[in-house]
Amino acid sequence: MNRKKLILTIVLSAAFGSMLTVLFAGGLLRMTGIYGDDVLRLFGVMKFIQARYVSAPDTTALIDGAINGMVASLGDPHSVYMPPDMLKELRRGRLRRHRRDDGVQGQDGEDHLRS
Repeated sequence: MNRKKLILTIVLSAAFGSMLTVLFAGGLLRMTGIYGDDVLRLFGVMKFIQARYVSAPDTTALIDGAINGMVASLGDPHSVYMPPDMLKELRRGRLRRHRRDDGVQGQDGEDHLRS
């Protein structure tokens, strides 16, 4: 096989493989009720903000804000999104509380005995 045919075969294989990957991923998203248009809109807005905002915002902060907005849109006062660091602190506090035999330490630093 000459060099041109080899390069053409590689390029076509890569393009076909990419197309199959996108179609497969789109099918998986639709099976879970997520549509590609919604995902593209979300990431499109994120990229727009990153490109046009005065100072480049933190991507993690943008994602956390988007997730927080999704949970808030449920209108359920019992549903709250906690970023990973906040969840870690909550779990650490619960672990500390469960290890204490005599009581629970409140936010005010006082021991509150269990009844």
